[in-house]
Amino acid sequence: MRSGDLLPLFGAIAFAIGFLLLVLRALAHARQQGRPLPRKRSRQYTLFMSGFTLLLIALALPAHSVLPEMIAHTLLAFLAAPLLLLGLPRATLLPLFEHARTRRFMQLITRPSRAVSAFVIAISASYLPHVLDPVLATPALRFGIDLLIFFISLVFWWPVIEPWPL
Repeated sequence: MRSGDLLPLFGAIAFAIGFLLLVLRALAHARQQGRPLPRKRSRQYTLFMSGFTLLLIALALPAHSVLPEMIAHTLLAFLAAPLLLLGLPRATLLPLFEHARTRRFMQLITRPSRAVSAFVIAISASYLPHVLDPVLATPALRFGIDLLIFFISLVFWWPVIEPWPL
């Protein structure tokens, strides 16, 4: 196993730790502000952990050909992103909407026409031969494209799931 093959795995672990720390920080911030914290709901917790697990699997999946990369993109775009949005406690999203500037930015990028356009462009562009060949050859580039697909998928699913109304 080449050392470059471990980058997606370590990147996925680092991203997962960072993501969980962000969620915990948002919950602590809500507690400090005296806002009611979400009760532990088993359905919401199951959705969040399922999405989180699929995110880790998709980011750590070794890909040296097109098929595993397509499986990773499918997991990221159509399973991990919506499950995470369905499972996130509302208190974790509050920092995004406390400031008018970030609220306007979220309203701008989550308009359905813009979200769908960005999603289709990102998915389509990631399979162009001039993009896909270097992505499959470079683990760091592959990890970056996978994260881009994941974040654009969150934006794509936001108007559908609407975890926080804009």
